[in-house]
Parts: sequence; structure tokens; C-alpha cells
Amino acid sequence: MASADNLECSEFTQLTFHWTVKGLKALFDSSKGDAKSKATKSQRFGPDGRWQVLLYPNAGSPFSKDGTPSSGSDGLQGFISLFLSCEPTAEEKERAAADGKWVREGSYTFGFEMRSLNKSVIVPGKEAKQDQFCSKVANWGWSHYARRELVYYNNSVIRSQDAFVVVCNIKSSPSVPDVPLSPRLGVPKSLLETIGSLLLSDNPAHADVEFIIPRRGQDMSAAKHIYASRQLLSRVEYFSSMFSSGFAEGACVTGSGTNEMSEPTAIFIDFDDSDDEDSIDDPVAEWASATSNSMISTSSGEQDVEVYSASTSSATLPMLPQGAPSDMGSNASFRSGNPGGEAARVKVVVRDVAYTTYLAMLYWIYTDRIVFAPLSSSFSTNSTNTVKTPMVTSPNTQTSSSMPTGGSGSSPVIDSKATRRQWIAEWQANNPDRPAPCSAKAMYRLADRLGLDELRERACRHIMRGLNVDNIAYEVFSPFAATFDEIRKLQVKYFLENWSQVRSSESMRDVWQQIRNGRHPGFEEVWPVIASSLEFNPKAGSIEEANLSA
Repeated sequence: MASADNLECSEFTQLTFHWTVKGLKALFDSSKGDAKSKATKSQRFGPDGRWQVLLYPNAGSPFSKDGTPSSGSDGLQGFISLFLSCEPTAEEKERAAADGKWVREGSYTFGFEMRSLNKSVIVPGKEAKQDQFCSKVANWGWSHYARRELVYYNNSVIRSQDAFVVVCNIKSSPSVPDVPLSPRLGVPKSLLETIGSLLLSDNPAHADVEFIIPRRGQDMSAAKHIYASRQLLSRVEYFSSMFSSGFAEGACVTGSGTNEMSEPTAIFIDFDDSDDEDSIDDPVAEWASATSNSMISTSSGEQDVEVYSASTSSATLPMLPQGAPSDMGSNASFRSGNPGGEAARVKVVVRDVAYTTYLAMLYWIYTDRIVFAPLSSSFSTNSTNTVKTPMVTSPNTQTSSSMPTGGSGSSPVIDSKATRRQWIAEWQANNPDRPAPCSAKAMYRLADRLGLDELRERACRHIMRGLNVDNIAYEVFSPFAATFDEIRKLQVKYFLENWSQVRSSESMRDVWQQIRNGRHPGFEEVWPVIASSLEFNPKAGSIEEANLSA
């Protein structure tokens, strides 16, 4: 018996599409001449409507060797063109959200055949192999597939039927997957939920690190606590370096909670979907309130508190309380000042990140899952868009997918006239065992600081999915867009591509009004980039009035 190594195997999927094109007399007679005709398109076909056939009744006059149009009846009749057009699926568009460059995975062999209604062959089939369809080249086929007179004018059967059938055959083979460096197994959902529940249980029994997150403007007694495992957090390089670069076992906070955080001199609100519990609900007011791009500075007055700021890339050795043993092993417990014999934990104060954002980031490290709330600007009262369900990512997929409806995965669909806070509250009511949806912008900032590239890319994709013609004006002129080059470039591109609708939107009028009032966060950084891509286009019949068009 032959071994498996000696057997040649191949996998492919065959798809056949029959397209009946009617009204040929009008189609061919209206496309006479040397000019290339417009395309006649079939309906989309295949899974998710990913393919479409393009028929050009006139491909344009053929040319002789000297570059002049061919003479005679052949030159006048010309050729027809047939192309297979690749329509990107929602999943492919999502993967390309960062740069817009989608790619259809797999290798494809396709061909066309033309028949009469009684199935007799008009033009013998042609076949070609194309390894890749992508955003750069989405259409492949034949510009001179067959002569017009062969297909129609000299074919009495076709002329009497005034129709023919285009048969498209597509044979696809999957791409050869990359061999993983190590075997990867899918993680059961129940196991992920169990691991995630350890972070959400608020139980310090099995935790060896405690994150203390004070609320803005309040003392340490009002701070929230997150108990976590250093071993699980060490999955990412940032925390692995932190926990191996000077943290001593048994370091703890001994303050009574009366110490107050230093208050920032200027609060920076930029329509940034803040996860702070006291954030603004009105997106227009939030955008207008942003007056500068100054960073919040924090300092600490506690002498015996280990302060870790998420805006720094290194941690400092915490000060040990007086009376602490000088030699602490990995299993040592801190007894002085800890009469309960509680296992020693490193305690870290996080001063410049909201609790919701930080908890969502830690939960992502635990489970590879995260849920983002819609952009605040999606809830503008002037928007006509319905806010969609959030997107949740799982460790088994690289792209986001909608959460399942019902049970712990149900998600609200709230009218755009509701508030973002109401949307989050309803989501939490439907998903009590999950962290609250966090701000994609806040997470993008945090992931950028901590070097969590995959998390930053997920946040970026969510931000781009949330754009529409009603909110892009608020987003593109925000300090957030001015701060991050990647976001600014993508949003400017969207702004320009949809300028014909954006310029007459209510949000754009609000932005112009804020600029006239002297409030223009991010405008000076973004507008020159936009202006360089616009051209002056006076309206017909008026010299004084003009508009900008992309």
C-alpha cells in the first residue's frame, strides 16, 4: 500500500455561473463606433456575492501595427470584452481597514463560454489562471474576447433570440497555509471565560499583583482595584519586562487612603470617547470643549507607594515598608503590617488610565478578547445612522466578528439618538460576566504606549468602522487624529473620498462654526493636509460663490 507521502492530492472548489444577457439589439446597436462602451454587469454570485461578470459590448476599435484604427468592416465592428470582477467581502474589507488594501486568498482558474439559449456554443471557451485578486487588480479577463459580428451581427440564431448565455467557471484552490513555528490548538470558549472570570472576580486569593486605579480628582480611598496574575500578564513583553526588572516580593501600599492624587492643571477632552466615569455624554459639546493638546501630568506624594504610570516604559523599585525582611523568597508573605498573613503582592498605582480601559486591556491579555463601544460621535442627534452591535475578537480568529445574539453574548442595537452611556449600560445588562465595552481611542493610546501592536491594530480597525459622513468632520479635526499619524491619514482619506456628502453635513457646519469661534482642536494640523488634496471649483453661473471638491 502506498504511503501518504507518495500520494499527490489537491483540493479545489468548482463554481459555475450562467448569465442570460437579453436585449442584445439595443445593447450592440447603441455601442457602435470606435469608443469603448460601458460595462454591462451581471448580478453578484458566489458565497457572500464575491464575484461579478463584466461584459463590454464594444471593447474599442482594434489598432494596426502603426497605431491607427483598423479599416474595413472588421475595424468598425470591433470586439467584445469579458472580465471576472472580484468584489471584496465584508471580512476582506475588515482585514484591510488599516490601509484599504484587501487581498482574496487562494489560487483561481477561471474561464468563459458563450452559448445560445438552446445551449449551442457560439464562442469556444477560454480559460486563464490567476493566482491573486486584490484591491490593486480586481478584474481579470479578455479585452478582445470575440468579434462583435461573430457574437451577434453575423449570427442569425442569436439575433432572432435577441439573447445569449455567458457561462463562467471558477475553480479555486486554497492558499498553502504557513507552517506554524509550534502546534496551535483552539482554546475552548468555556476555558477562556473561566480564565477571564479570575480577573473579574475581585478576589485577591490567587493574585500576586494588584493594580490600584484612582479616579480623577479623588483620593486613594475611592480607588478601584484589579487583582491579577503576573504569570498570565507576562504573556506580553511589556509586563514581562516590568515584573522582571526590580519588583520585590512583598512590596505593598501602607497608606491609609488619605493621600490625594495631584490634580492635572488642564483636563484634555478631545471627543475621545473617554472611559472615565465622569466623561461627557454630548459629543458636540465634548468636541467643542477641547482647546489644547496638552498632556496630563501627574505626580505622587506618597512615599511608600509604588507608582507606575502607563505613559512610562519602565518601572521603579518600590520602597519597602520599615521592618520588612531583607530577604524575600518567591513564596514569602509579608507579615509586618499584614497580620492576616496574606500572600505578598506587588501593588501598582495607575494614574493616567481609566479603570474601564485598563481592565479591558488586562482582560484582552488573559483571553485575547475585547469589546469596543461605538464612537461617541456615532450618537450625535444629527446622525441618521443606527449604531451597530459591538465587535468582539477571539483568539481563534485574526479578525473581528459580531457577537452571538442571546445569552452572555447579546448586544443592544440602540437608535443613534440615545447616548453612549445608555448603550454601554444596556450592553452590560445583557453581558454581566464581561468587562464593560471600552473606548477604542483610549485603548489605542494605551496600546501605543505599551507597545501592544495587535491590540492597537484592533482598536484602529474599530475606529475606522465607526466613521460615516455624519461624524467624520468631528473625528478628523480632533486632537486624537492630530496626535496619531496612522489615524490621521486614514481619516483624511475617508474625508476626501466622501467630501461631496461631508461638506453639506450638519457636523461640518458645526465644525466651521467652532472654528469661527476660535475653537479648533486639531484643525491646524489636519486642514493643510486636506487642503492640499482639494481643488477650487467655482459653481456654474456664479463667480463669487465657490466650493471645494475632492
